[in-house]
Amino acid sequence: MMRRALLLLCLSASVIAHGQGPTATAVLDTTVIRLGEQVKLDLEVVYRVDQGSPGVVIWPSLEDTLTKQVEVVWDGGVDTALVDAAKDPYLFAQRRHLVVTAWDSGFWAIPPFRFVVAADTIETAPLLLEVRTLPVDTAQAYRDIKDIYDVPFSWRHWLRENWPYLAGGVAMLALLLFIVWRVRKYRNRAVIAAPEAPPVPLHQRVIEALRAVEQQRLWQQGEVKAHHSAVTDLLRGYIEERYQVPALERTTDELVQALKLSAMGAAHREQITNLLRLADLVKFAKLSPAPLENEQMIPTAIRLVQETTEAMAAQPVPDAPRRDPIESLIWCALAIGVVATVLFLFLPRFELARPELRWLLLILPLLAAWYVWRRRAQRPRITLSTAHVFAHLRTGLLTHLRHVPFAASLLGLGLLLMALARPQLRDDWQDVETEGIDIVIAVDISASMLARDFKPDRLEASKLVAMRFIDERPNDRIGLVVYEGEAFTQCPLTTDHNVLKDLFKEARSGLIQGGTAVGMGLATAVNRLRDSDARSKVVILLTDGVNNAGTVHPLDAAQIALEMGVRVYTIGVGTRGKALSPVAIYPNGQYKYDMVDVEIDDAMLEKVAGTTGGKYFRATNERALADIYREIDKLEKTRIKVTEHSRRHEEYFPLVLAGGCLLFFAFVLDRNILRATP
Repeated sequence: MMRRALLLLCLSASVIAHGQGPTATAVLDTTVIRLGEQVKLDLEVVYRVDQGSPGVVIWPSLEDTLTKQVEVVWDGGVDTALVDAAKDPYLFAQRRHLVVTAWDSGFWAIPPFRFVVAADTIETAPLLLEVRTLPVDTAQAYRDIKDIYDVPFSWRHWLRENWPYLAGGVAMLALLLFIVWRVRKYRNRAVIAAPEAPPVPLHQRVIEALRAVEQQRLWQQGEVKAHHSAVTDLLRGYIEERYQVPALERTTDELVQALKLSAMGAAHREQITNLLRLADLVKFAKLSPAPLENEQMIPTAIRLVQETTEAMAAQPVPDAPRRDPIESLIWCALAIGVVATVLFLFLPRFELARPELRWLLLILPLLAAWYVWRRRAQRPRITLSTAHVFAHLRTGLLTHLRHVPFAASLLGLGLLLMALARPQLRDDWQDVETEGIDIVIAVDISASMLARDFKPDRLEASKLVAMRFIDERPNDRIGLVVYEGEAFTQCPLTTDHNVLKDLFKEARSGLIQGGTAVGMGLATAVNRLRDSDARSKVVILLTDGVNNAGTVHPLDAAQIALEMGVRVYTIGVGTRGKALSPVAIYPNGQYKYDMVDVEIDDAMLEKVAGTTGGKYFRATNERALADIYREIDKLEKTRIKVTEHSRRHEEYFPLVLAGGCLLFFAFVLDRNILRATP
């Protein structure tokens, strides 16, 4: 009875243990897709982690293709989590989300995914994916690919593209018309003003004042001092207003010195000096002049005023500063500068259909030079009896803008000449077809690769040069196999070279069993290329020793490569003679180095390369290794077919519009606002 109960207990325990074993599932979110559509594939492994179980899950190696027809578009990586921490804290699940697609129609089987959990090997159920095509009417005849469609000219399309320029031109035209209308209206406005009396000339006012003093008969009444003071005050005021010399506040001697710098002649200056000195003697020295001197005082002053007035009228008015040619030159230079700015900053962004017509812009400096010369040689003059009244007149703003019409015409003409060159925008694109090469790099990572005859050692130098080689082959699928006593795939064939280089950096010695299994490394690399459809399949085999491990001989692997159409390039890495190499391992894990003979089976490597149509290279330093990879890069070329397309768009319309508006603007200014009267 006791034995039966113990047997039932063992059976129940085995059932429970079996129910808690690891499980693996693979699920597609849909089993029917069309060509090129993507579908999500979820992989999950559920397992227990107890004290006696390490909980290590080995996933299958997933390449960029699950089968020949099903491709992996995206791999989300492995994520580990508890299934239900509250119920069972030892039950874990590892999940991996993939996105796959297919480009061939049919029913495609996805084989089981095999996992190793601790000592158990489990598989998922196989999956079936149906890929359907789009419906095609096979009754119709095949047609060739159509050429690029040339859109016919349409006013509606043209207006839709150029309406901002048209609106701007219309707005500018309306603004100019409004300005012209306002100016004309202002000019034609009748202004009724009271007639102003013409100003009395200076000499006439002074002479009338002198005659008024004469009629007062001051000196006859005994007021000699008042008579001389009145006459000299009038003469001083006349001098101050006529010659712009302060005379009322100065003494006679100071005034005489100031008159020497004025336009008054010497004879007139002597007469005025005598009159002033006589008046000073009467006023300050109480001199009593003779009656004749008193009588001749006013006639002499009147004659002096008349003669100096006539002398000033006979003198030519000095020319105003010749600013007109300078201003015309500045405006012309400004217009040409704007044209040059457009020519050198705006036009280089476009491609010119008639670039030779740019030489027509040389007309602009010639026109500017002619205009400046004409303004300098033909300045308008008006002959008047006296021009002193115009000497100090101020010029208005419109006077300084009188050259704007010609400058605007010059700028508009320059823009129209640039439009003749027909600036165009070029829209280029390419259809690129690449036929890449599948390359697998097989690298020896045995302890001897840590020898220091390369800097820092053979392995790191080989990795650095190989990654440069990868960067120079952007269109090729490249994979990585590493080997010591055994071989394994570090990275399957992929075009994601960033991932490949990251995995390359992680390759190090001591990952697997020691030794140098050259044959195993080559066989694993060739196996990676078994399903490749590439035009050219290449293996680059790098080692620094002789084949001393593994179950496959290198020559046998070379024969397999030959049958599969794989070309093998072999590289022997290491200096000749002795090299500082690891010979033992200290208890702390560090290597002990000593000088060791470098042994590379050159004959075997050369025979492997020759069997497959490749080539053997010997690299004794870093530069030689880089040169070897460059030579392999030249030997294995990727075919690239490029079809170029080009379309041009005319961009001269803004220049024509701006040039036409400037010419119209110049015409309106010249004929209305800035119109000159000959």
